[in-house]
Amino acid sequence: MSLFFNVVHMCAMLSIFYIILACDIAWGIFISVRKMKSQKLYEKVLLFGIGSMSVFVVADVMLFNLQKFGTHLPFSEVKCLSAIGALLLIISLVVSYCLRIIANYFGKAEREILEKLAFSDALTGLSNRQRFDHEMSQIRINKVPYVMIIFDLNNLKYANDTWGHSEGDQLICCFADCLKTSMGEYGLVARTGGDEFAALLMERDVDFVERQLCKLLSSMQSINEQERIKVKLSTAYGMASSEE
Repeated sequence: MSLFFNVVHMCAMLSIFYIILACDIAWGIFISVRKMKSQKLYEKVLLFGIGSMSVFVVADVMLFNLQKFGTHLPFSEVKCLSAIGALLLIISLVVSYCLRIIANYFGKAEREILEKLAFSDALTGLSNRQRFDHEMSQIRINKVPYVMIIFDLNNLKYANDTWGHSEGDQLICCFADCLKTSMGEYGLVARTGGDEFAALLMERDVDFVERQLCKLLSSMQSINEQERIKVKLSTAYGMASSEE
């Protein structure tokens, strides 16, 4: 054990330790400043606090050594530089934490908006083909019973060719509204193509689905009687069940 004694004189090495500490802090600040452009605001605030703490601690150490060797400067009597640095660090931690919470909140909202745009049809607001395929794959993996109905909207080409695409869009939207009203509450309704739609009803029997289909056809008949659109609203559909 005697080998570990009388190797280094701690008091003599203190100045060297201060120099190494200052160099290490300076290098850390240099690296942080170089990467600051790619960092988020709350990370910059936190780095500011750490940097301020480091600078004030180094300044406090320098003032201590100046006083130790009898050098007197106008500001050498200041005793609270480390405390100021610690206060700035605490403030930066609080501000950084608040900014991070705000960033996470708006980031989550932005992700939800992007997800909605990615999985919804812009014209009708229904789910799109990607969302339908994803939901279908999840149902098959989890082995959830379902009934699927595929719809083919009639007269869309005729509406586009005769009255223009605005009338065709109105035809699509009217059918989408009927589909959403009759089945949207009980499962997923999607526009899977130009004139193709689908409904995916989970844990529902065929009799229930047929009742909802009657409501759909009734809603379409009501629109036709009111003559809200220039082209008659009609559809062809096919139905399949996971039990078949």
